[in-house]
Amino acid sequence: MLYRGSKQLVVAVLAVLLSLPVIANISHAQTVEATTTTELPAQLTREAVDQFLGQLSDKEVRQALRKQLVAVADKQAAEASEVPTTVEFFGNALAAVGNSIYQATIRIPNIGSGLARAWNVFLDGRGFSGFLLFLVKAGVLFGAGYLVMRGFDILTRGFRRTIHESHPTSLVGTTKVLFLRLGLDLARIAAFTITVFLLLGFVSLSEADQTLVWRFARWIVIPVMVFAALGSFLLAPRRPELRLLEMDTSEVVQLYWFTAGLALMMGLNPFMIPTLQQFGIGLGELRIGFWFNLALYVYLMVAIFRSRKGIAQALTGSDDLIGSTGEIVAIAWPFIAMALCGLVWLVVEAIVGLGRFDLISGGQDLMTLVIVAFFPSFDTALRGLVKHLSPPMIGDGPIAEHAHLATKRAYLRMGRLLLAMFIIFLLTSIWDIDLFNEDSDNVGLQLISHILGSIVYFIIGYLLWEAVGLWANRRLAKEHTEAGMDMSSDEPGGGEGGGAGLSRLATVLPVLKLALQTIIIVLTILVGLSELGVNTTPLLAGAGVVGLAIGFGAQTLVKDVVSGVFFLVDDAFRVGEYLVIGTTVGTVEKISFRSLQLRHHEGPIHTIPYGDIQQVTNNSRDWVIMKLKFTFPFETDSHQIKKIFKKIGAEMLEADYANDLIQTFKSQGVYDVDDVGVVIRGKFMAKPGTQWVIRKDIYTRVQKALDAAGIQFARREVRVQIPGLRPGEDLTEEQAKAIGAAATDAANAATEGSKT
Repeated sequence: MLYRGSKQLVVAVLAVLLSLPVIANISHAQTVEATTTTELPAQLTREAVDQFLGQLSDKEVRQALRKQLVAVADKQAAEASEVPTTVEFFGNALAAVGNSIYQATIRIPNIGSGLARAWNVFLDGRGFSGFLLFLVKAGVLFGAGYLVMRGFDILTRGFRRTIHESHPTSLVGTTKVLFLRLGLDLARIAAFTITVFLLLGFVSLSEADQTLVWRFARWIVIPVMVFAALGSFLLAPRRPELRLLEMDTSEVVQLYWFTAGLALMMGLNPFMIPTLQQFGIGLGELRIGFWFNLALYVYLMVAIFRSRKGIAQALTGSDDLIGSTGEIVAIAWPFIAMALCGLVWLVVEAIVGLGRFDLISGGQDLMTLVIVAFFPSFDTALRGLVKHLSPPMIGDGPIAEHAHLATKRAYLRMGRLLLAMFIIFLLTSIWDIDLFNEDSDNVGLQLISHILGSIVYFIIGYLLWEAVGLWANRRLAKEHTEAGMDMSSDEPGGGEGGGAGLSRLATVLPVLKLALQTIIIVLTILVGLSELGVNTTPLLAGAGVVGLAIGFGAQTLVKDVVSGVFFLVDDAFRVGEYLVIGTTVGTVEKISFRSLQLRHHEGPIHTIPYGDIQQVTNNSRDWVIMKLKFTFPFETDSHQIKKIFKKIGAEMLEADYANDLIQTFKSQGVYDVDDVGVVIRGKFMAKPGTQWVIRKDIYTRVQKALDAAGIQFARREVRVQIPGLRPGEDLTEEQAKAIGAAATDAANAATEGSKT
């Protein structure tokens, strides 16, 4: 604004300088003492201008300058008043559409008479026999082109047979075969075109008839053949195994004929309008172009509606890249495409109603329709690229498979947005819309530019959001694989809890991902709204006030967040580690901004705010020591037990535990002696999370080794000694009762002791 004001001021000063003779005359009439001349110097230089201004008083200069500035301001106000508002712009556009429909409707009675007059002009001077001769000559031209095409087919028959007999199994091979077929089809069409064009000069046709024949070939015959070749390339109606668009054969055949018919409908308008003008019918006399254009859009919308099932099949495909949202979009796309066709028709009729035929003189509307019609093929090609260009899966297991699938879907979404951006820039180039033109006086172009610009910003923001999620998911999958975590296996630690946990990056990454994506979303919304003309300063101020209110009103929340930050900075725990927090134990399953979730090995999940954590006991860092106690009878040889434990430790190293054991199982000697027997303890050091499985295997091996050595574990037993009883002598009834009573008393005493 400062630049514009300065520019206008300079213009005004120059205007004052150019009008100085008038100012000088006024000054001379009002000032008696001023006798010097007021004419401008013949050559304007800095010195001459300064000398000339020195002859005038300050009041005269200010008055002249004010007069010129007022004139400039009035001119700018008049120009601003001529620029319509957004409402006026849309009102004018709708009025133009209504006027176009009205003008075409009231001219319906003229169509018949106009066509009859054009026919009479065409027959004038040649008669009906001349018309038949014209048809014969045109038939000779097109027949010659057809014969050349047949000759081309004969020459390439061997190559075509080789292509037909090939049965590729990969997408690359299929695409290669299809492109070869398309190249042959386009080559034969080129042969037809060149033949017709060259023979035009050898057939005795007038210049007007040659123009008419070539116009028919250019807009009707050749486009139909080209669209048929493209339809064969995309749909392969006779070769389902080569079909790029995944559709049922019935849908393919129907869509193939719709594609050829679309070329015919698109060629009617550019063929008929110049032809009628050639025969002296004015462009606005019949307004038959309106009805051709309407028939084209109605035809395309009907074709899309009739083929909606096949289009949905092509957009979804048979792979796993499309999720539930993609299926909904695929089902809705035919209706979206129909709405876009209706919108393009309204735009075209508004342009016609406003008389801006220059905006569609290059066939912008037809190119837009082609883009809309062939969008499913673009999406299919994009899916094929994603499947072949996406990076390979990192690691094994369900986590790696899920991350790989999520990566491919993210690539597909990003590819679709890049495709959308390309289509937007392509359409703006077709319609000559400058997305970055801020100084246009056309409010419609300004509005469209701002809307498309905001869409581009939103797409860029979404791409950044997807890129952050893609990077985070792949890193998480890599960290999970390197840590050997498989959520589909049995419970962590063999059902007893514990585990080594993930790396520090894998723990912080989900929180970092959420923070980065939140920042991207907020900035994208602000930039997009700013592009639309929304003042974002009040939004930022309001967000600051809300943040202060939350900070003062939810101090516990702030405490939780700040405590969590310091816990993560201190690396106190990671995802997958086994913690003891107060009376709560469990494996860290999820970490958020204000709390963590612990999964108990029996299933329950505990959510603990960071602010409530006073002490954390981490059982999953570096290593764990497991100490096992065994009770043997008093007469057991402890040295023999030590040898057995040492042998078991050696066997454990030779088994599948070599990577899990840090120190193998060994005896620590006699640990205690109680009333049952001798307590001997063994220990081993292992990686966190593996100790429970190793302990189970050690118990099994110890039991088998002791059985093989004839050693039993100590057990509680009652020994009753009867004086005078000799070995092999039978007990009397009184002795048996005494033994039973003593055993009962010992058992009761043991039970009472265990209760206390």
